[in-house]
Amino acid sequence: MPGLLTHRNYLAECKLVSFPIGIYKVLRNVTDQIHLITLANNELKSLTSKFMTTFCQLRELHLEGNFLHRLPNEVSTLQHLKAIDLSRNQFRDFPEQLTTLPALETINLEENDIVDVPVEKLAAMPALRSINLRCNPLSAEVRVIAPPLIKFDMLMSPEGARAPPALGLAPHAHPAGDRGHLGWHPEGRESHRPLGGQAWGAGGGGPKSMRWEGAQLVQDR
Repeated sequence: MPGLLTHRNYLAECKLVSFPIGIYKVLRNVTDQIHLITLANNELKSLTSKFMTTFCQLRELHLEGNFLHRLPNEVSTLQHLKAIDLSRNQFRDFPEQLTTLPALETINLEENDIVDVPVEKLAAMPALRSINLRCNPLSAEVRVIAPPLIKFDMLMSPEGARAPPALGLAPHAHPAGDRGHLGWHPEGRESHRPLGGQAWGAGGGGPKSMRWEGAQLVQDR
């Protein structure tokens, strides 16, 4: 029973619109042993405070490919959480509750609609190692003030870039080809790491190389 939800695909791609109430009853005696839950590629629009307080021993939480736009305040009870994947959801506001989690190392918010990011609060997080903000319409201010302040890897697409269209695929699927990104390291150097090692330009036409000049992102010719 303790391993019921530790398999990554157990509750993924089940067309769930909410977390099954029956699971609470099934796991009521072993919730402290549940360290990983995967609810990826469902149809969730929200998670309840009960979910967060019940599974407060989580180390990993995978919620990618849903319709989430906010997290309950009780996410702050996940004091042991190390990784959370919220990519391919509908966040317009950065979920600032995450900045209160002392053990959090990895945040994935790729492909949302986030403009502003609490850079100062992220910079103060003691364990944060990486945040993925690719394919978000980040403001110019975030792009300028983040590099000098952060002590972790921040992945973001070039300004105006969009992910290549996933033609003919399911709503939450993506092509296997390039979706390059630009990564900023605390040492002050740029990283054109895979996928593909390049960044998609705003004008389309294939991947284009990007680099930082001071605080400005420049596209190579």
